[in-house]
Amino acid sequence: MSMPGPDHDRGEREAHEWEVQERGRRQAADADAAWNAPAVTGIVRGASSGIDAAASPSIAADAVAADAYRRIAQALRRPPPVDLPPDFAVRMARMAETLAQAPAPTAVPAAAADPLLERVLLRALVAAFVLGAVVVGFVYGARVFTQLQAAIGAQGVQWVALLAGCLGLSWSLGRLRALAGHDSRHRRPA
Repeated sequence: MSMPGPDHDRGEREAHEWEVQERGRRQAADADAAWNAPAVTGIVRGASSGIDAAASPSIAADAVAADAYRRIAQALRRPPPVDLPPDFAVRMARMAETLAQAPAPTAVPAAAADPLLERVLLRALVAAFVLGAVVVGFVYGARVFTQLQAAIGAQGVQWVALLAGCLGLSWSLGRLRALAGHDSRHRRPA
């Protein structure tokens, strides 16, 4: 004999919750229909389901949940009140005409930044990052190196170092060529 598992209980709870939601939705639809019906007496907007809580606690809890879902469904059925002024459309049309007749705005030139100051600040920032990287390397480098060596082996670390050296050398030689003006990628055609 097998006992129902937690998935079975969860499915029952979800089915029960869905039933309560549907009951609340139906109550909201019935209340809207009754409210809009002519010559209906004794119906009060927002009235609860009228279930006695002493009769059964689970039925009372379901009624409270259904009442909450009914209020949500009623709120979703009615659009929120919009307090627009009566001449809103006229004012918007007038504003659109004014904007259409106005001359196009001209671009305001931005204040020219000092390129020398920007270069100095950029170099100071790069130096600060390099100094930070060196400090972090000294503080955590031994631990990281040991973990890297344990993960990929001593020969793997040598290959990673060789790859990093090749990339660094290639990049630095490319920068030197560009600074000297021998870089063919940045030449203008004659």
